[in-house]
Amino acid sequence: MRTKEIVGAILALTFFLGLAPSVLTDIPDTPFEVGGHVYSDATSVSGAAVTVTNLNTSESLTTTTDSNGAYVVALGNLASGHIAGNIIEVTATYSGMSGISRAPRSKSLSDSPQIIDVTIVEAFAITSGPHATDITANTATIEWTTNMIGNSSTVKYGLNASHMDESVSNQTPVRNHSIKLSGLNLGTVYYYNVSSTNAEGTTVSSSDNFTTTQILNVNIAANSTETYNSTSNETTVKIAANIDINGTINITEYDFPVNDSNQVPLNKPTFSVSTGERPVGRYVVIDNSSEINETSVSWIIIKMCYNETALTEAGLDKDEVGIAWYNDSLGKWEMLETGTPLWVNEAPIHQGETCVAANISHFSIFAVTAAILYVPPGDGDGDDDDDGGSSGGGSSGTSSGEPYDNIEKREGRDQYLYVNREVTYSFVTPELAIYEIIISSKKNTNLITARIELLKGTSTLVDIPPEGTVYKNTNIWLGTYGFATSENIKDAAIRFKVKKSWLTDNKLSKNDISLAKWESGNWIKLSTTVLKDDSGYVYYEAHTTSFSPFAIVGEFVPPVDGEKPDGEKPPTVEEPPADGVPPVDGEKPPVKKPWWKIPGFTSAFAIAGLFAVAYAMMRRRRK
Repeated sequence: MRTKEIVGAILALTFFLGLAPSVLTDIPDTPFEVGGHVYSDATSVSGAAVTVTNLNTSESLTTTTDSNGAYVVALGNLASGHIAGNIIEVTATYSGMSGISRAPRSKSLSDSPQIIDVTIVEAFAITSGPHATDITANTATIEWTTNMIGNSSTVKYGLNASHMDESVSNQTPVRNHSIKLSGLNLGTVYYYNVSSTNAEGTTVSSSDNFTTTQILNVNIAANSTETYNSTSNETTVKIAANIDINGTINITEYDFPVNDSNQVPLNKPTFSVSTGERPVGRYVVIDNSSEINETSVSWIIIKMCYNETALTEAGLDKDEVGIAWYNDSLGKWEMLETGTPLWVNEAPIHQGETCVAANISHFSIFAVTAAILYVPPGDGDGDDDDDGGSSGGGSSGTSSGEPYDNIEKREGRDQYLYVNREVTYSFVTPELAIYEIIISSKKNTNLITARIELLKGTSTLVDIPPEGTVYKNTNIWLGTYGFATSENIKDAAIRFKVKKSWLTDNKLSKNDISLAKWESGNWIKLSTTVLKDDSGYVYYEAHTTSFSPFAIVGEFVPPVDGEKPDGEKPPTVEEPPADGVPPVDGEKPPVKKPWWKIPGFTSAFAIAGLFAVAYAMMRRRRK
């Protein structure tokens, strides 16, 4: 009997340990867990919303990832959380991105927590366009871009936005979609809708319109003028003839949306001028027949009108509107000014409330432009951020308080910002000193403009000049008013350079330089690091999460005994990790398990228990 009792006890414990398949029994205080990390571009994402669902029972739990991008939930809270083989689905979302991972529930409690990682990506979307390119009197090409491959591309079009009865499709899987429309009527407005469908069956679409090239017959008597209007009436050409003229002009108008200023018109380079302007909604290509030339024409007035609402919404200054032309020989856009180029008789001036006109003697590609509008911190109708960090660029206030006569140089650059990804703004104007701003954003954004204003003196937006010897005074703005705060910006690295000759002239070492920032009514010195130096410059980096007036300053600090004369300190040697094994780049950090959840521990503990029971019962039998 004693032997049978021992065998029975062993069998009972074996069954209890789960060697019999199917339902696993809950263990008090040790519920089965599912955990893992949420990744975007191989980087852990903190604050992602996570939903863990048992697809067999439709029960779910929700949580968020911690500062390391990790999550963990206890399936014991689900009625059927311990059914081995049930399909567990983990869904993660963050800032417009999402991802799903599925796995069968582990059959062993010792696998708790079961690791299910999730990679999130942007939702299928149109990221650029649609816009019409290569427009002629009878054809046009419609282009748009999606953030992932679309298996189909379709354009529906017609003469009425409510009745787009014609369509052209392409079933080639692409991200950059392009469909040519033909058999169109000249000088006619066409409405169109584009759509793309990805492999998962998700369809995205967008609509717009374009106007085919208008061909105008020009018949002007000598010493007289005639005016010609485009189909949209947004472009007017007035020609004064020296002699009788019988020719034609072709007018093609392209949409140049203010919120997509990196569109490429006619395969031309990105719209960018060094003074920080942006196009206002439209550009126009004007071609002429050989009969219309500088001999037959006395002068030409080109008038271009714009949408003031669109200008204001884009954060552009209506008092700083001009006209740019595309310089084919240099491959860039340039502002029209009197005598620059030589065929500009009179620089653009306002005509009416929403039009601007220039006196020229040469046709080209033209675009209405406006300076980016800026609001200094504290001058808008929004509240100041606690750290004083805000930047201009929106319609929520007046134009920049910095007088133009205090601005020596300025440059603006546009970039899309992405969550947990560094984006670099590069500046090419050498006088600025600042050559890069590297932004790590907490959000995905549309185009965000970074603008630097090099000042002739101390910024008028501050109360007092900074202490020390000033190398450069500058204003830095990012985005619209209220955008550049710690709520949106994780980190911003400002990189600048200082001439070595200036350091020598002012008896300063390279370690005496810092970047000062105007914040909450005072100048503060940001922690500034020397990056490198060459024969002419020393290069630095400072960090912030907001933008305002800045100054590059030097302040002599006597060297401490034992230090090198220039204040440099000897390099420190980094200690290796305690275990002597360096971390592997890109290796995902594991979800740590408590010692009692180490695989095999439960089994070993149970076997030891079986032997203890058997031994005790055998000793009892001997007695």
